[in-house]
Amino acid sequence: MVRPVSPGFVLWVGWVGLVWTATGPPFRDWNLPKAHLERSWGHRDACWGHEPDCSQSMGLDEIQCQPEYSHFHKRPAKSVFDDQSGFGYLRKMRSSVRPLCRSAGHPASSNLNCSDQLTFCQGRNLMIDFRPIMDIGRTLRYDMDVLKEGGIHGRCTLNRLFLQEHSNLMSPLQSWAPEVRYFQTDKVFFNGTDSRMCDVYVERPTILMKLDATVNMYHHFCDFFNLYLSLHLNGSDRMSPEAFSTDINILIWENIDYHSSFRPTFQAFTQHPLLDLRSFGAQRVCFRKLMLPALPRLIFGLYYNTPIIQGCRNSALFRAFSEFILHRLRIPERVETDSRQLRVTLLSRLTKHRRIINQEQLVAALNRETGYHVEVAYFTHKNPFEQQLRTIHSTDILIGLHGAGLTHMFFLPPWATVFELYNCEDAGCYQDLTHLCGLNYITWTNRTALFPQSEDPNLDSEHKGQPKFNNYAFDPLEFVRKVNEAGQLVRNHPQFQHLDPRFHSRDEL
Repeated sequence: MVRPVSPGFVLWVGWVGLVWTATGPPFRDWNLPKAHLERSWGHRDACWGHEPDCSQSMGLDEIQCQPEYSHFHKRPAKSVFDDQSGFGYLRKMRSSVRPLCRSAGHPASSNLNCSDQLTFCQGRNLMIDFRPIMDIGRTLRYDMDVLKEGGIHGRCTLNRLFLQEHSNLMSPLQSWAPEVRYFQTDKVFFNGTDSRMCDVYVERPTILMKLDATVNMYHHFCDFFNLYLSLHLNGSDRMSPEAFSTDINILIWENIDYHSSFRPTFQAFTQHPLLDLRSFGAQRVCFRKLMLPALPRLIFGLYYNTPIIQGCRNSALFRAFSEFILHRLRIPERVETDSRQLRVTLLSRLTKHRRIINQEQLVAALNRETGYHVEVAYFTHKNPFEQQLRTIHSTDILIGLHGAGLTHMFFLPPWATVFELYNCEDAGCYQDLTHLCGLNYITWTNRTALFPQSEDPNLDSEHKGQPKFNNYAFDPLEFVRKVNEAGQLVRNHPQFQHLDPRFHSRDEL
């Protein structure tokens, strides 16, 4: 079906069950990694691990737990870790999805299904009234009063008790309660011809997104990560590659222009321009298929402040996200490694605080060592994000002071080691993320070889004495020793050795 929506919009998409498909030109290539295609076809022996009829062990295969941490409160540690950070997390969220507004049975009626505390919702034939939004004179970002009573409508039976009991997380980035609380039911069917309810009909599946800080990679990639896991949740019980179609709309729940160095990441999810609250003007818009994805700051969500048990690492969900983004953005795979020349990337911060005072001295000391190729990376908005990913995916050792740039670890090869030069007394943040990504991690331990700069006298009282608001010098000999420690972890990794021809020649001998 082709239907004009507004100037510049022509929509092709239909829907089968809960899985998005194209009714226009056929999708011959779903543009997914081969292993993802195999899992997404829904074969019983090749599924993701969150589907109801898939063995729960599927998501546990990649998790590694130290022998002394094999159990946690009498449960297998792998299972606990999977429930916290892997496809087991999705399995629990999927199992909590239930009807908030039940369909009346008519093909043109509405429905809305949501998880506990309205952290994820999906529905069909839903109307959003954008008319009052256009009259709001303030910036709408992190705003819980975008909609008013009746701002979202549907022809279905509303479970008001469920809505009341699951509206406790009244926070802009923790749930959709601020929006769904204004849901109203209506007797008008969305039959595509009756204008009593809708000025515009959008046939293409649409995702609403409430974003975290878009200038900060750590926070913005919480958005992208939760968007990816929501594609899994939005699929049917039997996953299909169609669930990952890029023929979708993404509407950012703000009335300001979206700017971010990480904008290219959206290309992994949609082939269409991004929309926002202004895109449809002062109209009542009816969406055939609408998804409200998981949000970046869920309590015990992923991956902001995710609680993970000690001694386990390597979430299959995190690895799948990395592979998905790299594949969709066409970042080439490493096909060979060289133990004689490890690739080291040192992240150089251009900010006021957490800079490496003697960076040139450290790089010179490392260059005098044999076995390393060192690149100093100045990742700013002037560096295309795709090029940043190429650099990172070719890195064996990533080095940086505590900061959002370390989030690039998502896209390191699996044998890489992250060297957080100094964690600034925030020990868990990037160490936990490293464990979730299945990478090795080290940090500075010799405090006598760490030299803080004299504190900035202009620093406000709130930040005085806080390690994150200072700059640091490091002893060059200790720095080289730590890099050698990281290098040994890389060289000992089986996947690194598998791609290094020198190891194969040893085997032959």
